[in-house]
Amino acid sequence: MYNSELQFRTVWENSADGMRLTNSDGIILMVNKAFCKLVDMQKSELEGKAFEVVYRIDTREHISQSHKKSFSLRDFE
Repeated sequence: MYNSELQFRTVWENSADGMRLTNSDGIILMVNKAFCKLVDMQKSELEGKAFEVVYRIDTREHISQSHKKSFSLRDFE
């Protein structure tokens, strides 16, 4: 288990692709350095916040509703 977690963390942190992990409520659980650079925000400004924080204010409600709808259609069992 430890080895696979270490491998995941290494790939996550060293990826050139911006990645974020959110929960079903749209709260950002993790971001990598590339994502921070992409949105020009610090990790502390993102993790624990609603994912809409990276979008323009006038589009946040629509994006939030789309996110919630896509999660409601998934089966996580």
